[in-house]
Amino acid sequence: MLSNPDDFYWAPQRAAPKQRECPDCGAPLRKRTSDKQSALLRVFYCQCTNLACGATFRGHEEILYRMKVPLEPNPLVKLPVSPTQAHATPFPADGSQPTKDRCPECGESVLKHCVATDDPACFIVYVHCRANACSWSMRGAVSLEHYPKKQRV
Repeated sequence: MLSNPDDFYWAPQRAAPKQRECPDCGAPLRKRTSDKQSALLRVFYCQCTNLACGATFRGHEEILYRMKVPLEPNPLVKLPVSPTQAHATPFPADGSQPTKDRCPECGESVLKHCVATDDPACFIVYVHCRANACSWSMRGAVSLEHYPKKQRV
């Protein structure tokens, strides 16, 4: 009796390290087609490249977790944050408020991004929490005022 599936493989060529291999003979699989089921799920069909084997398979690819929350996530996609990435810092135990540049919901530091507009005196500012588990974010317009160079701010 075979204790290891690798002992059985008889394919003329082996699959590359990151390439899917045929479970029957070990030859590389070729993806023939895939159908989008949703924003997070695809069903695919693949075929063994070994002509002597000729096996075909149906499988699925699914997105399970967010590793990093984007600046503007799709509001229709609700994905949990990966357990390995959920590292939000909670509020201090003494009940004090978070300091400047901290998320008001979880206390983690925030990331700020400024985008120029057609008007040289107006910018759009995006601010979001760095913690993957937190979905807090804000955006708004910032207008600049003209002042004489000799006047101190």
